Amino acid sequence: MIGVCNGDRQGLAGEAAGAIETTIVSYPVGTTIARNRQTMTGFEDLTNVISAENTYPLAALFYFYRDLVTQDTLHEQSFSWAVQHYLETFGRMHNLVPEDGGVLTEQMLAKAEKFAGPYSIPLELSGEGRELQLSGVGVQTASQIWFPGLQLSLEVNGPATFADGSTQLTLASSDSAQNLALKAHGTGEITVTVTAIGLPADTVEIYELQKYQDLITVPAVTSSLTKTISHRADIAKVDFEFTTQVAKPTVKVGEPATDKITVTAQTWPTDLDKHPLLVNLEAQLYGPFAQKPNLSTRPPQGLTPVVTQLLTIAGPGEYTTDVTKMPRELEPGFYTWVVSARQELQIEPTVLAKDHTHEFGLETETFEVEKPLASPTPNGPGTTPEPPQKPEPPKTPEPPKVQMPPKPAEPPVASTPPNASTVSTQQLPPAKTTRRLAETGPLDLLPLTISAFSFGVGMLLIRPRKEN
Repeated sequence: MIGVCNGDRQGLAGEAAGAIETTIVSYPVGTTIARNRQTMTGFEDLTNVISAENTYPLAALFYFYRDLVTQDTLHEQSFSWAVQHYLETFGRMHNLVPEDGGVLTEQMLAKAEKFAGPYSIPLELSGEGRELQLSGVGVQTASQIWFPGLQLSLEVNGPATFADGSTQLTLASSDSAQNLALKAHGTGEITVTVTAIGLPADTVEIYELQKYQDLITVPAVTSSLTKTISHRADIAKVDFEFTTQVAKPTVKVGEPATDKITVTAQTWPTDLDKHPLLVNLEAQLYGPFAQKPNLSTRPPQGLTPVVTQLLTIAGPGEYTTDVTKMPRELEPGFYTWVVSARQELQIEPTVLAKDHTHEFGLETETFEVEKPLASPTPNGPGTTPEPPQKPEPPKTPEPPKVQMPPKPAEPPVASTPPNASTVSTQQLPPAKTTRRLAETGPLDLLPLTISAFSFGVGMLLIRPRKEN
């Protein structure tokens, strides 16, 4: 144990080495230590041994120089003189200035002040979605200096890990802040605990002696400091409003009947992966009713909807009920939609800021399926039977058309000399011509038809030639 006299009128000088009865009283660093009048004499105007604020640099002084006190006389004198600077009796004792004039003492005091407490771990955990940032990893002194060389143990609890997937990490502190990346794996509260090991002792001890000056010392131990910070990886709740309107107030049997839902919101939160949050809406159709249903806060007890649809929305906009999930035909009568967004409909129940349920029988949500027009019954009351229709007489088939052979080409006609009269062959039949040939023998008459189209029928006299 290394101790320094508190300062009173009793002394230890000249006493032989040996066991001395003492009472050891411990005080937390940061506590003002009062003088014990039963073991201290003199300086009646002083009430304290050391002030609370001076216990921090005193602990740092012992932390850095305890093991150097016995190195030589200069270190012994300088250390004792440095301790005296923090006591209430400083300046009232006899001159204890070291042989170097206090140069080494000033160095000791400067370092003790620099690394004195109280200490802090200024952790911060921030970020959105899955990517989180742990900053301020390290220990700061009272003078905002980062304390190097300490062992830092970190532990993550909750739905998150460090970047390497671990939940525990050990590293050494440095002379600057360290930042670490974390990754959230779900929603909920995330806590990070950092423990710094190896700080100056956190207690001051007084050795109370009955016949001698009390001694002040700091135990040759180190202390630790722990800081826990929390961060909730919850997603923001969705706060929105919606209005509804049927597509048509009147439809025919077999026509589609849909409901349009218009969603409005100032902002739309995202999940941990920065995707828009999904909200489920329930659209229920009630009917048919003989007349328009009365407006009420909820459907009548025991009334079962004819259709229930779940619509998933991902932000402001217009949404329409699914016509393919409707009955093929709605019976004639009045129907009304009721649309709601409730916690129990959601995959993540905490996604909604509040529940929404529209009233039953809203005018904008009510439509009518008209009755089809009645078809007239054959020979029923009020109808006159139509007379039977007379059968149409069979049509006389037309005679088949005979296709004539193609007309042969007419021989070329000699050009008519100028001033010659022209006779139309379409008005007069061709002239019959008889030509007498030179007699060469008895006459034989041979009928010859030349052309019924061009020349008509004529007679050609041919006399056979006599042989001479």
